[in-house]
Amino acid sequence: MHERSLPASPNWYCSRCSDVNSSGLLGVGAKNIIYLIDVSASSCRVAGELVGHKDFVSSFSFCQHEGQSHICVSSSNDGTVRFWDADNKNLVVSGDEKGVVVCHWHNMGDTASFFPEPRTIFCLTCSPHTWSTVAVGYKDGMIVLIDVSKKGEVTHRLRGHEDEIHSLAWSPLTGEDAFYSRPEDSEANGGVAAGDAAGCYLASGSKDQTMRIWSLTKGKAVMTLKLPYLKKRGHAVDPGVKERLWLHVHWPRERPTQLVSSCFGGELVMWDLTRTGKQRWTLFGTSSEGQNHSRIVFNVSAVRLQGDRELLISTSMDRENQYDTRSFWQGIKSKVTALAWHPQKEGSLSFGTDDGKVGIYDVFSNRPPQISSSYHRKTVYTLAWGPPVPPMSFGVILQHDPSRLSGDASDIDRLIRDTNSIKHKLSPHTDLRWKPDGKVVAIGNEDGCIDVYEAPSLKLLCSIQQHHKIINTLRESSREPRGDDGAVSQAVWSYL
Repeated sequence: MHERSLPASPNWYCSRCSDVNSSGLLGVGAKNIIYLIDVSASSCRVAGELVGHKDFVSSFSFCQHEGQSHICVSSSNDGTVRFWDADNKNLVVSGDEKGVVVCHWHNMGDTASFFPEPRTIFCLTCSPHTWSTVAVGYKDGMIVLIDVSKKGEVTHRLRGHEDEIHSLAWSPLTGEDAFYSRPEDSEANGGVAAGDAAGCYLASGSKDQTMRIWSLTKGKAVMTLKLPYLKKRGHAVDPGVKERLWLHVHWPRERPTQLVSSCFGGELVMWDLTRTGKQRWTLFGTSSEGQNHSRIVFNVSAVRLQGDRELLISTSMDRENQYDTRSFWQGIKSKVTALAWHPQKEGSLSFGTDDGKVGIYDVFSNRPPQISSSYHRKTVYTLAWGPPVPPMSFGVILQHDPSRLSGDASDIDRLIRDTNSIKHKLSPHTDLRWKPDGKVVAIGNEDGCIDVYEAPSLKLLCSIQQHHKIINTLRESSREPRGDDGAVSQAVWSYL
C-alpha cells in the first residue's frame, strides 16, 4: 500500500516557524506539531513528527553549529521552549508580547530574564558571530540589540521602520566591507560605504513595506529597499493594503551580497546588494508571472546539498492540493456539525447543523441538498444511517426518510416505550451507533447508560450502566459483519 501523509498547513504570521538543516531535513511548525520533511530526495516526504507542545508552535530552529544540525529547539503559545535531541550547550533566547527576553542555558539548566524595552516583541534572532548579541524586533518598528552577557544591556537602538518588524536576518559574514564595487558609490546613492572591516550587517523586514540594512558600527541604516508593486493576473497590487503583507527576509549563507525577501502576493524576490539603480531585484519562479506561491510567504530557508545543489524552501498561506476537491454550501446557511456517508449508496452524504437542520447531499451532482422539514431545537451532534422503524410523533431522536424529506420525521422514543412497556420518562439521548448489518442499535444517554435494542421493533436487549456521566460517543467493533449481502433499506437518524 502506497502511503501519503498530509501534514497540517504551516503556521501563519510567525517570524521563524520553519528551518532546514545541512542534511536537507526541513522542520515546519503546523498547529502544535513540528513536521520533519526530507527535502533532499527527488520528491519530498514526511520523515517524522515532533509531538509535545500543547498549543500553537510559534518558532522553530535547527542548531547552526557544525556537527549539531540534528539538534533543534521550538517555542509554543503554551509558554514552553522545547529542545529536541538536545545534547548541546547552546544558548536559546525567547521573547514574549510583554517585552520580556528570557535566556535558557540548557547545559546548566539556568535561565535569566531581561526587560530591555516596554514594547511588544515580534521577532528576534541571535547573532551567528557573537554569542551574546541578540537582535529584537518590536511591533512598533523599533529594533534593539542587547548583550545577554551583560544582563541584557542595550547596545543599539535602531530607529527607521514605521510598523511592526516581521523578520530579522544577520549577514553571513563579519565585517562591513563595501557592497559596491565602485569606490565612488556612497550612502547618498543608497549603498553601503566601503572601508568598515569591523562590525556586522543586520537586515530587517517590516510591515511598512521596506527592508533595511543596518550597520552595527554606525548604529544606523545604510540601505533601504522598498518592495516593488508587481502585477498579478493583470492587476496592480494596492500599495495601501499593508494587512496582506508579511515581509520575511533571508540572507543566504553562501551568497553574502544577495538578500531574499517575500513580497505582496506570494512572490519571492532576490535583491542584489551590489547593484546600482532603481531595480536591484529579480523574481524567483518559472511561471510567466515569476512566482509559484499564490498567497503571502511567511518563512524562507536555504540548504546546500551534496553536489552543490542549492534548495530554497518557503512556507506560505497557500496550499497545493494533489486531489480534486469540491465545496458544498448551497442551502446550508449555518455551521455544519455532523456528517455521515451512506454505507452503500456512493456519493450520498447526510449532514446536520448547529441550528438543528438535517439534509442530504448528492456529491456527484450540482443540485442543492434535500433538507428535512423536521428540525431539532438544538445542535445536531451525530448522524447515522440505519433501517427504518415504524413512524411515531415528534421527539428528540428523529428518523428521516430520504425518499420524503418534505414529510415529518419520526420519533423513536414512543416506539421504545410501547415495545418495552416503559412508563417512565426516558433519559435524554446523546449518541447512537448501528451494528453494520442493521439489526441492532446502541443508544447512549445523558445519565451514562447505554441501551442496546433489536430492530425494527426496538426491543431492549440489554442496558449497560458502567458510566455515571454523559455518553459522548459510541463506536462498534471493527470486526467484519456477517450479515446478508443484499441491499438494506436505509434511513437517516439524527439526534441531540
